[in-house]
Amino acid sequence: MLVVAAGFALMGLLALVRPAEVLGQFGVAVETAEATNEVRAVYGGFGLAVAALLAVAAIGDPGTGDGLIIATAIGLAGMAGGRLIGAALERPRGLHPVWTYFSIEVVSAGALLAVV
Repeated sequence: MLVVAAGFALMGLLALVRPAEVLGQFGVAVETAEATNEVRAVYGGFGLAVAALLAVAAIGDPGTGDGLIIATAIGLAGMAGGRLIGAALERPRGLHPVWTYFSIEVVSAGALLAVV
């Protein structure tokens, strides 16, 4: 669980410090103040919040922690599902980044569900 939390924290920190790199790997240009603000909010702030929640779940009340873990796992599964739908509609050019992140999301969701 803490490994998944660390992944969210890393994503969040990268998004806050270097927002263009987060979406640049998908071929999306982040060139305006509004665009960098969006990346910092959605990938940065949200990523750090999820990391904090998973850390709390790891050390807190199991009743509350289980709900946080399950919610995060469902979110990750939803992201992976969105990637599958996207890949069915428009075939990705290569394994990275789509299938790399799909794999991370599936493995992370499974790992979280395994500790509940």
